[in-house]
Amino acid sequence: MNFHLGATPFSCTICDRKFSKRSSLTQHNRYHRDHGSFKCGYCSKKFNSKYTCTVHERLHTGDNPFQCPMAGCNKSYPQKIQLKLHLFSHRLEK
Repeated sequence: MNFHLGATPFSCTICDRKFSKRSSLTQHNRYHRDHGSFKCGYCSKKFNSKYTCTVHERLHTGDNPFQCPMAGCNKSYPQKIQLKLHLFSHRLEK
């Protein structure tokens, strides 16, 4: 009923955001709980997912595990999507 009336009786104690349903507040609280759970081992940045943190850390280490399979091309990238975009450039060369 609160939703239809526009009432927002459920407030976040961390950021003061308001919600019409308790379940929405509960879901929002998970964001605060999980936000920044993964910390970069090289700088002070924090990330919500291990994958995002790992990709970020590759900026510090220079690790580029995604290597171009084309003969004579020695390019490598920290993210798979970057390799996919690169491979598209090989198709344009033909």
